[in-house]
Amino acid sequence: MKLYGIDLRLLGHRNWIVAADMAFPLMTHPGIRTQFVDEDLPAVAEKVARAIESQPHVRAKVYRDAEIAVLGSENWAARFQPALVPHGDLLLRLDETAKLYPVYVIKTRHCRAYTSVFFELDCGYWSDEKERDLRNRMRNR
Repeated sequence: MKLYGIDLRLLGHRNWIVAADMAFPLMTHPGIRTQFVDEDLPAVAEKVARAIESQPHVRAKVYRDAEIAVLGSENWAARFQPALVPHGDLLLRLDETAKLYPVYVIKTRHCRAYTSVFFELDCGYWSDEKERDLRNRMRNR
């Protein structure tokens, strides 16, 4: 399945997709691929979420800028149940990730600060609990 030219079948855990507001920076790391779409952020975030949910091999951990909690949350984003992380920390995570894995930023025409939605992909058929159990068993061998 392709979404905004991104072939989701090729992505896996550790890839990121960001549905971004208009002021989101154009990051210079070559692993970060940015494109602009003339759509509103809530619609793009919803399309990204649905596309990820339709894939059997990935699921998303969703983040938003912690600053939005002070500025006032928007109802459209509640569906994502995001963890709140400071904006600068999220940008650093994207930069670090892009050293090894592609990161996709879909910039929208949305003009409200700190409203981007960050989707960190994880394995869709392997849970965090299973991973912790595996790591514990490996340590106890």
